[in-house]
Amino acid sequence: MATTTKRNRDRPTFRYNGQPVRAAGLLAYVTENGQKHYLLRSEKKGRWSDIGGKTDVVDEDIISVVVREVTEETNNHLFSMSHNYEQAYAFLSELLRNEELEIHYCPKGKYILLKVELDTKYKKLDMKRFGLKEKTDGWAMDHYYSWVSKIYKNKLHPRLRYHTDYYNLF
Repeated sequence: MATTTKRNRDRPTFRYNGQPVRAAGLLAYVTENGQKHYLLRSEKKGRWSDIGGKTDVVDEDIISVVVREVTEETNNHLFSMSHNYEQAYAFLSELLRNEELEIHYCPKGKYILLKVELDTKYKKLDMKRFGLKEKTDGWAMDHYYSWVSKIYKNKLHPRLRYHTDYYNLF
């Protein structure tokens, strides 16, 4: 039997087309010479994942979940090495709120994935900007980012591999 912590009970549930959303992420990509390159995060088990996570009590809506998670997981450096948390959060929030987004919802995980094309200049930035650990709330988690153009379904995190819209993601 699973136990529910107070923190999990307090997490908000947002709605997308009437469906519950308990987690959200970003699938960022660039297009070069007609080929899409996806910014993916490598996990301990050798799987690639989008950038995202669970809702939190500080989140106001689905976009704020994505913005907070991406800002934390990229150590504020998705767009610039010089960004602090507030700058990175504001920059990504403005981008996502003003950009036409592809939205993919997966009911099984109550997970919403925002797919957005970035300017190719971000692909040219040094990947070391993300560091090798996500530093959040006094703990650190290993991570590694790469631009991936060839996607192997069996190498993806289950939330991507079994996503209802898998064939529209890549």
